[in-house]
Amino acid sequence: MDRRAVPRAREGHRGPGSRDRLPRLRAPDDPPPEPPGVRQGPAARQDRHRRRRGHGGDRVPRPHLLGGAGDDVEPRGPLGGRLPLRLEHLPHRSRSVRHPGRPPLPAPRVHHQRTRDRRVSPFHHHRAGTSPAPALRQYPQHGGQAPPPARRLPVRPRPGHPRPERRPHPGRSALKITAVVGARPNFVKIAPIVAELRTRPDVTATLVHTGQHYDGPMSDAFFANLELPDPDVNLHVQAGSATAQVAEIMLRLEPVLAAFRPDIVLVVGDVNSTLAGALTAAKMGLRLAHVEAGLRSFDWTMPEEINRVITDSVADFLFTTEPAANENLAREGVRPELIHFVGNVMIDTLFRYKARARESSILTTLGVEPRGYSLLTLHRPSNVDSEETLRPLLDVISRIQSESAVVFPVHPRTRRQLERVNGHPAMANLRLVDPLPYLDFVQLMANASCVLTDSGGIQEETTALGIPCLTLRKNTERPITVSRGTNRVIGVEPAAIYEHWRQAVGGQWPAGQLPELWDGKAAQRIVRILLEAR
Repeated sequence: MDRRAVPRAREGHRGPGSRDRLPRLRAPDDPPPEPPGVRQGPAARQDRHRRRRGHGGDRVPRPHLLGGAGDDVEPRGPLGGRLPLRLEHLPHRSRSVRHPGRPPLPAPRVHHQRTRDRRVSPFHHHRAGTSPAPALRQYPQHGGQAPPPARRLPVRPRPGHPRPERRPHPGRSALKITAVVGARPNFVKIAPIVAELRTRPDVTATLVHTGQHYDGPMSDAFFANLELPDPDVNLHVQAGSATAQVAEIMLRLEPVLAAFRPDIVLVVGDVNSTLAGALTAAKMGLRLAHVEAGLRSFDWTMPEEINRVITDSVADFLFTTEPAANENLAREGVRPELIHFVGNVMIDTLFRYKARARESSILTTLGVEPRGYSLLTLHRPSNVDSEETLRPLLDVISRIQSESAVVFPVHPRTRRQLERVNGHPAMANLRLVDPLPYLDFVQLMANASCVLTDSGGIQEETTALGIPCLTLRKNTERPITVSRGTNRVIGVEPAAIYEHWRQAVGGQWPAGQLPELWDGKAAQRIVRILLEAR
């Protein structure tokens, strides 16, 4: 879908094909026409859908040709006054669609639909004399200038239609929060929040697992590693496509939320479960909190980017991890009081379990020594779904593993694609393993000489651990890992990957600094803000 703004037509201007789009003008008491071939019931619905897709000239009736002396047209809406109707394809003036002897029609009643949007009005609707919006920093190291949001999904309301405040239900002593998770990154991010909620007697927390990552043993291992309680509800959604997955989660989640009726629905990250939880809460009029809000790659080929933007557009609490996220939300028109810079819950979890991860025996199991191997993860569709991209990546990995061991936990999506790549030589120093439990993976990250990844969260974790990270993408939604951390966005060209890998393992890499508020206390700040808002 092209998101570019459509230029407004000048008065009296008739664009190409405009005659085909005009509705037929008819008085309400005129008898309806009976064109040939009209269908009712299911057949009519099928025809209607087909006409939406087509571009034939007969999809709508032709305009009613007016003749005779023209009169002013009756008011057609709540704007009042007379609306001039000029049909330039007629050789004479237009006249009223009603007979002059009939009484005028009353103006239709205006039904103001409730809207949930609490964004500020667009900048050009501000009162005269106010200063323009300040220029925002750009981050050329992660993809160049941010494109203006007007060319993307609209996230600001129409002027004069603010979203009404949604208040928690009165008369309840405890704040009811329902957290919706479904994928392994979600588990890592929700763990410190759940732990903090369990220490608060004035909070009743419910954990809903959508089943998006439905590998039973792996999910169980993550819950055990992170000391998460068993989910109160498991939706067991195992749909195939992303669209079917989001739809099925929404269908199964709605009755759950209707039964619990929480004061706040909390979602984390940017996976399909995040989007489905956000949309369901928005449709049900429940307040929504989004943890890890405001991150933008400005790459609309990434499914996660769509999930992030839509979730933020309906959220009431937007908890951010870095200053660039605050700037992105401000650029999109989010009111400042909805944005809360709290730090990074993923780093909360990392700091909490880093010491326990040292007890993992994964290095011995894989036969590697500390700083004697590189860690690789690949799962992004842009890297693994096309053999034209995947094969060059395998070529450079083959070159790297000839000099140093490479440990490669293989995502299920990537494994399926690897099986289709034929004719690739064997790699004796490449350790292919199944996806690992959280503590084992942290131990591998902390002891690697270099991490090569197309993941988002790993960029943050390696920054916190001080490990060189090569992001095999053309952009990143986490620019703080580049400006202050140990991450570099290097793309997917084999020569560039090998050159940066040599620098990383050779010690020619910046040490990096821990970003602001990445101190292990983000979950405490989030819970405190939620409690204060009730």
